[in-house]
Amino acid sequence: MVVLEDLRQIVGDRVTASPTELYCYPLMHLLVGGMPDYVVRPKSTTEVAQILCLASEFEVSVTAEAQELDLLEGPCRSREASS
Repeated sequence: MVVLEDLRQIVGDRVTASPTELYCYPLMHLLVGGMPDYVVRPKSTTEVAQILCLASEFEVSVTAEAQELDLLEGPCRSREASS
């Protein structure tokens, strides 16, 4: 869980490894062929750069998804995203 702890240092509570929350990202299932290990929601390019450096250090692949992507509107879509 070292990666998760390091991700939390970068983005705080905007990272999850909860299976319930990971299920809410159906596009990731298609792109990576399974459920992601983590979902991280960076707010700045600095955070993105730090995440990519961490991923490189631990040899973890990264799949980017645009914010509020509507291609696969699923059961977990938030009310805020639909307004």
